[in-house]
Amino acid sequence: MRVLIALLALIVLVGCTTPPTTNIESPQTAGVRTCIDLDENGLCDDIEKKAPVEAPKPIVEEKVEVEVPVEAPIAPKPVTVAEPKVSEPEVSEVRKTEPKATAKSYLAPFEGEKTFIILDSERNKGGAVAASSDIIAYFGFPKTLKVDAIDTYSGTVDDYSDNLIFLGNACANGFTADLYEIKEADCADQFAEQTGEIRTFESNGKDVLVIAGSDDTVVRNIVKLLVAGTIKNTGSRQSIDLSDY
Repeated sequence: MRVLIALLALIVLVGCTTPPTTNIESPQTAGVRTCIDLDENGLCDDIEKKAPVEAPKPIVEEKVEVEVPVEAPIAPKPVTVAEPKVSEPEVSEVRKTEPKATAKSYLAPFEGEKTFIILDSERNKGGAVAASSDIIAYFGFPKTLKVDAIDTYSGTVDDYSDNLIFLGNACANGFTADLYEIKEADCADQFAEQTGEIRTFESNGKDVLVIAGSDDTVVRNIVKLLVAGTIKNTGSRQSIDLSDY
């Protein structure tokens, strides 16, 4: 009986025993609290038994680098451009360029040939000088054509090895006087007013052209008609009357 009473008393004593407590500074409560700490590790058992809740990890998207093969640049293909075809004009459309001095012109033998235009340095007036310039301009001012102003009464045709063109009547050019066999005293009656003459001949292989008139103005007007192609070659000797033009 006594033993039974002793057991009951022990059971009551154990059931009424209070678990050990401790004062713990807890960061969870921001201060000191009294709690049960059976394992005496400095942590409240009620907090320690709770499984720690981990903060969710941020989802980081992984960048997958995909290597794209780079193709070598394609060289451009050479482009052949066809040259435009230029149709050749028909023969009828081609303008033929003929020499300025044709066979129908008294000036034809002198084109491209070494030639002297002979003036008398004392007797020729402005008309004959201007006429020589007209002839030179007609041929395009070639180096083969020169003007020689001399004392024509003291020279002869044989003094020259090149072709010759004499300008002026017997009064103004000694070569003309010799050609027509006119004396200086009779030269004024050689031609009627506003008339003249063209003569051509050869001398020792040279072509000779004589343009004479009643005065130097007539001589120049005859040259103008020759240059313009108005006067045609009708023979070795042609009389000119300016009133006909």
